[in-house]
Amino acid sequence: MSQLKNKNIIFAITLVLLFIILSFLINSHITTNFEINFYKEITEHMSNILTLIMKIISYMGNTLIVILICIILILIPKIRWKYGLVTAIGVIISTMFNNLLKVIFLRERPNVLQLINENSYSFPSGHSMINMTMYSLLAILLFKNIKNKKFKYLIPSLVMLIPIIIGVSRVYLGVHYITDVIGGWIFGLLITVIVYQIYKIIKKNKEAL
Repeated sequence: MSQLKNKNIIFAITLVLLFIILSFLINSHITTNFEINFYKEITEHMSNILTLIMKIISYMGNTLIVILICIILILIPKIRWKYGLVTAIGVIISTMFNNLLKVIFLRERPNVLQLINENSYSFPSGHSMINMTMYSLLAILLFKNIKNKKFKYLIPSLVMLIPIIIGVSRVYLGVHYITDVIGGWIFGLLITVIVYQIYKIIKKNKEAL
């Protein structure tokens, strides 16, 4: 157990360092060419149908949908304690940190064709960060609770694809740089590690009573 705890601490520290390094690279404009090239690649085959699909995917990560998922998880008694509360807490913490980080970095949105309207700052991507926290927590909890070996790996893996495609959709729609999305993923995972570690401690103490 202590070995697993140490691995989680090391992973959390690694995520913090990665976020700091990414922030430095962005601030030093070292990532500019990478951001431009990624945007060009992802929008090379832009079409009305693809744009519609990307808008739908992006909408899946909107605040309303995230809140709705958390409410549903909390309202269903059988999964309230296993999934609902810890996921909702993770989302709340992720949202608070995202708002704080945006104010700290004050990065403007990309100066490209923006296919949807966004008014807040760009780094880190809120969609990417909050959805990564929510879905990675769900993936971990599903992995821990699913007994069937086949679905134990398959379902969490599919769940983890959701924040990834949401993040990519934000770049396609022109409202985020790819580094905003990567930063969101990193910090979202960081919050997941911390929240899940606290959840395990509380659960262990509760079971010991």
